[in-house]
Amino acid sequence: MTVRQVIDIAKIAATYVGTVVGAGFASGQELLQFFVSYGIYGFLGIAATGLIFAWMGSEILSWGSRLKASGYHEIIYHLCGRRIGFILDNLIAFFLFGGLVVMLAGVGAVFRDFFELPYGLGVSIISAAILVTVFFGVKGIAAANLLVTPFLVVFTIMIGVNSLRYHGIELAALNLAPQPALQPAPHWLLA
Repeated sequence: MTVRQVIDIAKIAATYVGTVVGAGFASGQELLQFFVSYGIYGFLGIAATGLIFAWMGSEILSWGSRLKASGYHEIIYHLCGRRIGFILDNLIAFFLFGGLVVMLAGVGAVFRDFFELPYGLGVSIISAAILVTVFFGVKGIAAANLLVTPFLVVFTIMIGVNSLRYHGIELAALNLAPQPALQPAPHWLLA
């Protein structure tokens, strides 16, 4: 395997991880509601979810390669047909726009609340970075994820190690009891 192939694989993996983890699935609220609230069964949910994401990611990449697709919409239209594909394509666009607005608002709030800088400055800087990234298309998105995702992983590991240093490794201290008030479904597998 050449260095170029390793970099290409890393770009694909970083883009997938950055999209799934960085863009919201594994945020604190999802982890709390879908996994932690079910106690010990939440660990089974995490394992099942990880396997499903790995399988789905592989399948989507495989379909994209077979179709020589240049975007997600080609896969959706091929798999779902014209009518349902159109509906799903528009739903995805709607949610992507909503996610963008929420993230821009979050960046503005971080600039204002933590750095005591103007809200609009944070939104403007990130908007410019997004425009530059999107200008380069899929290659720009892959390159951005290749830069950002390792930081996400490293900081997560650092926080975990620091937490273990501070609290120690004591499974008895973990609250593994189910917390029904936080559960979105009556059974962990449904969540």
